[in-house]
Amino acid sequence: MAFFDQFYEETPVQKLLNKGEELTLEELLDCENLLQEIKTHNDQALAFFTRQETVQKMFGYIFNENLSADPSVVRYAFLSCELFACETDSLFKFIASEDVLMQELMDVLKRPAPLLPRIVMPFIRTFRTIVQQQPMLATEFLRRTDQVTAFFPHLQSNEMGTIVLKLLEAHDEDENLTFQRWWLEHGLLEELQRCVGPTAASTEVRVH
Repeated sequence: MAFFDQFYEETPVQKLLNKGEELTLEELLDCENLLQEIKTHNDQALAFFTRQETVQKMFGYIFNENLSADPSVVRYAFLSCELFACETDSLFKFIASEDVLMQELMDVLKRPAPLLPRIVMPFIRTFRTIVQQQPMLATEFLRRTDQVTAFFPHLQSNEMGTIVLKLLEAHDEDENLTFQRWWLEHGLLEELQRCVGPTAASTEVRVH
């Protein structure tokens, strides 16, 4: 093993990770090959990004409506989006299992509609991936915290509608029926009719 070690050169990301607790999110985001390390499932890097404080800081960059003129801040927001776009299983499972992080995502929907495009698109991409990878955790959180109506003001966005559809289809057939009725009890049908206009009132919708 020692023979091969002499030919091994640590990547810039690995060198940073070796700093331990002194390492900051910004230092890692400034590292050019970070996304490659995430895609190749560098365990140390994934451990850093599956910490509550790290995810909260990335959310802070991504969902900040008043981005600074400082190019580095804009860069951190962009790179945080790109990191979530890697759709790493362990990261999204971590987010879905942490109520604090799920709530921070849902708080984005409490802002007045329509959301800014640079806010709504990363929200949709992040939440859609959570639903795709962790449907049970996502729907259980929504039911337990009774927050499905948070989506309603934003249903004019087609992309937001796709998230609702994915949530409605997230379980097996029997559980889906229960979940769909729960959405209807919270006024989903009325909200959809409001979004598509008066002609929707004549459309018959059945839940079998």
